[in-house]
Amino acid sequence: MSVGQQLVRTAWKAVPFKTALRPAVRSLRDSTWGPWNWWRTARACRILAIEFGHVRSSAEETSIDRQGQPVPWFSYPAIEFLDRLDLSAKSVFEYGCGNSTRYWGRRAASVVSVEHVPDYYALIAPQLPPNCELTLRAPAENYIGALARSKHDRGGRGFDVIVIDGHSRVRCAEHAAEHLAPGGMIILDNSEWFPEASAHLRAAELIEVTFSGFAPIGDATQTTTFFFDRGFNFPLEDRPPGSIGSVPKPKFDRVL
Repeated sequence: MSVGQQLVRTAWKAVPFKTALRPAVRSLRDSTWGPWNWWRTARACRILAIEFGHVRSSAEETSIDRQGQPVPWFSYPAIEFLDRLDLSAKSVFEYGCGNSTRYWGRRAASVVSVEHVPDYYALIAPQLPPNCELTLRAPAENYIGALARSKHDRGGRGFDVIVIDGHSRVRCAEHAAEHLAPGGMIILDNSEWFPEASAHLRAAELIEVTFSGFAPIGDATQTTTFFFDRGFNFPLEDRPPGSIGSVPKPKFDRVL
């Protein structure tokens, strides 16, 4: 027992009318408004704000982690899942460029990204590594058709990862599965806003897994959904499992 707990108990013994006071003290102790009950919530806020880098991403208004490294503007659970995958030999096609393109460029073998906003294209293009190919495609028909053209340019080889995170997401999702490499995955961001896009990918008999939670910059939760080919088997990075802010496994008593 700590010194503080001992002092509280000693003081409580000296309080008169304990029987009458006990219900009120218990009610105060268990109140959600008591600041002494907020320490776990405060720790959770610290993990989100500092360890995930949410404060930094919000201050700089760009999708980055705590070290300032670019990350996709996905939900944090989705980013953590991606971080565990070994993408070093994978090809990526991305609808909509941004810090996600820089992230894929750092982790994947090759990246093809398509953008429709000239100013955004001009901002991102100079920041990309040599393994990234960024093109400006407008109007919408050229933008949507960029995936099929890119597959044709690759000799008919599909992409290991297809990201749908720009405009016209429902139309981009209609035929995305046709251009997915065996064992690959399609990522639909903000899938809660585009149920029709999810329906197209679900109809392609892909396995749907949803990652919902807070994300960089924003002040609300969002949903990023992965659609996996049934032969999905990406290797994992050589790193210990566990989320940012998780605690070590406790030592349980052995049960025979």
